[in-house]
Amino acid sequence: MARLKKKVKRTLNRLLVLIVIIVLVIGGIKLLNNKNNTQQSGSNNPNTNIPLDVDNKSIYLIKGETTNIKYNKELKYEYDSNIISFNEGTIKANSNGSTKLTVTNGKDKKEIDIVVTDLLVLPTVNNTKSYLTCHQYSESEAEILDKVLEYKINEKGYLTRAGALEAVRFLTLNFPYRLKYFFENGRLDRSNSFFDYVDGEGRYYHKGLYLTDNKFKDLKATLRGPQPWGCEMPNDTTKTNNPNGLDCSGFLTWALVNAGYDPGDVGAGKNNYNDMTDLGKVVNFTEPSAFDNVKVGDLVGRQGHIAMLIGIEDNKYYIGEALDRGEYDMHVYSYTKEELMNTELEYFVYMDDFYKQDGNITNMWR
Repeated sequence: MARLKKKVKRTLNRLLVLIVIIVLVIGGIKLLNNKNNTQQSGSNNPNTNIPLDVDNKSIYLIKGETTNIKYNKELKYEYDSNIISFNEGTIKANSNGSTKLTVTNGKDKKEIDIVVTDLLVLPTVNNTKSYLTCHQYSESEAEILDKVLEYKINEKGYLTRAGALEAVRFLTLNFPYRLKYFFENGRLDRSNSFFDYVDGEGRYYHKGLYLTDNKFKDLKATLRGPQPWGCEMPNDTTKTNNPNGLDCSGFLTWALVNAGYDPGDVGAGKNNYNDMTDLGKVVNFTEPSAFDNVKVGDLVGRQGHIAMLIGIEDNKYYIGEALDRGEYDMHVYSYTKEELMNTELEYFVYMDDFYKQDGNITNMWR
C-alpha cells in the first residue's frame, strides 16, 4: 500500500512537471508573438508594382479611426497587429503607438509609418467637454497633436476650402478639451491704432496648437503674455485674469493660417477696418437663394461676430465658433434653416473666390 501511494505520488509529480513545461512553452510562444506581433496578408509577386501612394508616406490616425490605401492582393503586407488592423487596403487604428506597414513584391519593399494616438477623439459634437488647463500637454504630446493636425489638413487639401474646414473641425470636434474664449488684447496690425500690436493673446497667427512655452519663439509681439492656451493671463477687456484662448475671428484666422492662407489681420463684423466680411461675398439670410448656394467652409456672421459653417445635413446647419456664451465658449451648434434665421446671426460669407479650390470636401465629418 505504501509503495502504491509512493508510485501515485511520483506519477502526479511527473504530471505536474509536464504541465509546467507545457505552460512555459505556451507562454514563450505568446511572448514571442507579442514581441513580433507581425501579421501578413497577400502574397509576393515580383511582377506587381508597389503603388506610389505607399512610398515614403506617414499616416497619423486617432484611435478607432480608419483610412484607406491602394491595395493589391499580389503584394505582401506586414504590420503590427497590436497597433493597427489591415483588410484589403483599409487600415484601422487599434491602440496608441506606431508601426510600419511594409509592402513587398518579393524584390522591392516600401514602408508606411503609421502613428496612432489617443490624445484626440473621433469627431463628435460635445459642448460639455472639460476646459483645457495650463500646460496640460508635454512638448512631445503637443508635437504629435501638431503633426496630426497638419496631416489631416494635407489629406483634405492644403490651400483648399476642405483644409480650412478640417482645421475648424479639428479644434471643435477632435480636440478633447474646450478653449476658453479670450477677449483679444490686440491684433498683429500696426495700421489700426484702436488695437495694440499683439500676437498670441486671443489671436494666434501661427501653425499648430499653442500648447507649450516653446511656441513663444514664434510670437512677434506680446502685451500681457506670453502664455499658451489654458494658462491665465491679464485680460484687457474684462480687467481680470482669464485662461488664454481664442476669440471668434482669432479662431477662424488660426484655421485659415493652418490651411495655408494669409487672410491678413482681420476681425469680425462690418466695421471700418478690414474684417472677415472682406474675404468673400456677403449674402443676407433673407436673400432668396442664400441657403441654396451656401457651402460648408463658408463663414456665418453678424455685427461683431464671425463663425464657420462646418456641416450640412437633413436641413441642419452646424456652426463651429468661439463665442463668449456662458458655459459654451468654443462649441458647435446645430440649427434648422428656420432656427438659424431666428438667431442673432445675419449673413453668410461665400468664400469661393478666397479658397479657389474645394479639395476633398464633405458636408459632414462622419
